Amino acid sequence: MIFADNNAIIPNMMSGLPRSSYFGEFDILLWLYYFFEPKTAFIINEVLIHLVAFFSMYIFLKKYIVKEKHYYQNIPIFVGSLYFALLPYWSGAGLTIAIAPLVTYSLLNIKNYQSSKWDWILLIFLPLYTSFVFFYMFQK
Repeated sequence: MIFADNNAIIPNMMSGLPRSSYFGEFDILLWLYYFFEPKTAFIINEVLIHLVAFFSMYIFLKKYIVKEKHYYQNIPIFVGSLYFALLPYWSGAGLTIAIAPLVTYSLLNIKNYQSSKWDWILLIFLPLYTSFVFFYMFQK
């Protein structure tokens, strides 16, 4: 019932909930669990989260934080990225926190008029694998 009507009742959860109370049809976590067994989907999701966390922090630190050009500049970038990638992320939220440095990088590129098509593609596809509620955008 992935593409069911929003008013369709899904009977397996809490004695039936409407389809509109679940994530959207194009949520990547939904498709991971649809195509793979739960354990395999969980492992794929965890590996993706930690790889994206490392990559996003590495890119962000390299361009906007570590400015000095020494021969050992990659050591703090690599260590900081590794620390960020080894944090325990909740897999149910997808890339919500892990991709935050890359989103910040893209937004700073757009602000500084240095954007590329990849910055815009990231921002367009961001809602497919993140949750804005868990990103603390709507807290008081």
